[in-house]
Amino acid sequence: MSKLGLFAGVLVLLATACTDDGPSTETETGTETQSETETTGDGDGDECTPPGVFGDCANGGLDACMAESLPQCLQDDPNMPSIGVCGRACDDVCDCWAAPASGDAPVTCRSLVEGDDGTCVLDCAAGQTCPDGMTCLDALDICVYTVN
Repeated sequence: MSKLGLFAGVLVLLATACTDDGPSTETETGTETQSETETTGDGDGDECTPPGVFGDCANGGLDACMAESLPQCLQDDPNMPSIGVCGRACDDVCDCWAAPASGDAPVTCRSLVEGDDGTCVLDCAAGQTCPDGMTCLDALDICVYTVN
């Protein structure tokens, strides 16, 4: 079975929602109004991003996610994983953890498989660099860790 098929079979979705849309500013440009929403923070209610990291749960379990609630370990096989990464169910990027300091793969909230409303991942679809220690899983265009 392909990694994509195995990955799709073990994706566990846990519902969570952003409780605050974060600070918003609006600016007038001619006749249009543009809104910009800040999507960084520590999840304390006054900012949007909850605490947690895109950690190596395949090797370190859910503790590697350093999340207070609802982390997922996205992996290809729950019994003998060869890849994995901490993820989180999401409605939008506001529900996601901040991007790691290294690499330039952006944080996205997107459906990975049919029936998935949204999962926070690091998107390497356009050739972005994954953070140190991670590799791009071409089948899904997300950054993952490989099992040691």
